[in-house]
Amino acid sequence: MRFHFVKFSKDLVRRYIFPSLLITTLSAMPPQNDMRSYDIRHDKPAATWMEANPLGNGRLGAMVHGGTKNEIISLNDDTLWSSEPLPHHDGTKHRESLQKVRDLIYSNKHNEATQLGESTMKGKYGGAMLPLGNLKLTMPEINEAKVSDYSRTLNLNTARSITKFTHNGISYQRSLIVSHPDQALVLELKASKEKSINLNITLDSLIKHQLNSVGSNRLWMTGTVPHYVDPHYLGKRVVYDDKKGMRFASILQVETDGTTTAETGYLSVKGATMVTLNLPAATSYNGFDKSPTTEGKDEKKSALTDLNKIKTDSFDTINQRHLADYTPLFSRVDIQLGDTDLKGKPVSHRIKANAKGNDPDLDELFYQFGRYLLISSSRKGSQPANLQGIWSRKLNPSWSSNWTTNCNAQFNYIGVGASNLAELREPLQRLVKEASVDGAKVAKSWYGVDGWTFHHNIDLWRRATPSAGSVLWATFPIGGAWTTVELYDQWKFSNDKEE
Repeated sequence: MRFHFVKFSKDLVRRYIFPSLLITTLSAMPPQNDMRSYDIRHDKPAATWMEANPLGNGRLGAMVHGGTKNEIISLNDDTLWSSEPLPHHDGTKHRESLQKVRDLIYSNKHNEATQLGESTMKGKYGGAMLPLGNLKLTMPEINEAKVSDYSRTLNLNTARSITKFTHNGISYQRSLIVSHPDQALVLELKASKEKSINLNITLDSLIKHQLNSVGSNRLWMTGTVPHYVDPHYLGKRVVYDDKKGMRFASILQVETDGTTTAETGYLSVKGATMVTLNLPAATSYNGFDKSPTTEGKDEKKSALTDLNKIKTDSFDTINQRHLADYTPLFSRVDIQLGDTDLKGKPVSHRIKANAKGNDPDLDELFYQFGRYLLISSSRKGSQPANLQGIWSRKLNPSWSSNWTTNCNAQFNYIGVGASNLAELREPLQRLVKEASVDGAKVAKSWYGVDGWTFHHNIDLWRRATPSAGSVLWATFPIGGAWTTVELYDQWKFSNDKEE
């Protein structure tokens, strides 16, 4: 099914949370090549993380900052988490005090109920999604004061970030995609003058890691994540365990018409007109119920397998496969709220203008950006979009980058039917199924009942118990019910009996 939304007022758009807002008027979708172009434009490099261009294929995420002399591309893998499956946390104390807490609440003795709950009704903190690292590029000869004609664009129609600038009369362009069919980040650099690209390339990470070159054109970054990290609201404690932890590997291969050499800690490219970087990554994650230490996948083998699939392909060939996969999803919906002469201007300028209510095209862009982010962070077989989608930069990420089921996990998916992206909810459906395994133990051990449940926080390991923290929010036994109701409402939207 293809949807074409037309002529909605911007006031209507603003009244509802993305993307459940546009459900009323449908007409035939125009030919794909007539679809409006949705571009997020910037006239300068990102000054903060929030200004960078996000890209992703469901599992791998990238944030493009768009620097000229120095470029940083931040990397994520949605299975790179702290902790591992743990034995079920017995809930006998919780079950024994549950009725006492209820009786105190019914007697309006809320302080006493809270005190008893704090000592008997909490679990442990779960794992956190951690940042994979950074791809860093340096062009030593660039003088930033002499850069002109700068632009950085995220094209939503093609899921491609393009950075352009001119220096000493030479035009440079960097194009980056994160391919779902090829499971890799691919970056192409081009110059308008032959042999004018001189480039240093490296990888680094906040996680303890090792960096090794292989030949003159490959870098390996490997490491093991901390076993425990504090939630951001608790502190900044990071605890490594020499005997356990998720492993990760990323491999960078350089293809160029110039020359490459391996230096200490980086690769050097000289005299190039075009450079292509292929970067797959993998972890030892092997399922929510398997130890990534003792039962994990071979992360190096996985990354190398993905690299070998594309190592001889050109950027254009890889991009064609990327478009064949991505475009059928994004192009299902076009939206027209009104034209404006601000279209194509840098988004920072447009946000200021829209505060006065005269840029309805920006509302179109915002809606499509929401669809783009879900496509980029939730694909069949990936983890669901979490609190940060798939993009997180901290060792102690906000709320552990987990799935907070008192509303936030559901909000990521509330409009998948209305935005014609129903199949993207598969990761959330799978999360519920996986969490119900521990959830059945929790229902019996913690509440003395049949069935299953889970609470406020769900992590990669699908723990269904209350977390640590305040009992006022940690003991939230309707997380499973709420998420299931949301999925049921989505099913009612489609009435697809095959789901």
